[in-house]
Amino acid sequence: MEKRSFKEKLEIIRNIIRESLLGNAAIIALIYAASHSLPVNAFPDYLVISLLSI
Repeated sequence: MEKRSFKEKLEIIRNIIRESLLGNAAIIALIYAASHSLPVNAFPDYLVISLLSI
């Protein structure tokens, strides 16, 4: 079994979370929380956050 670097392990974990339904729900919850904590004039930021989460 080959040794993997810490960064590779984090990427594997990130991919598992990203592809799971729970990961998608967590991203939606974070965007929802951000939408209520940011000022109204920051709507373009919501678009950027949404695009980065895809």
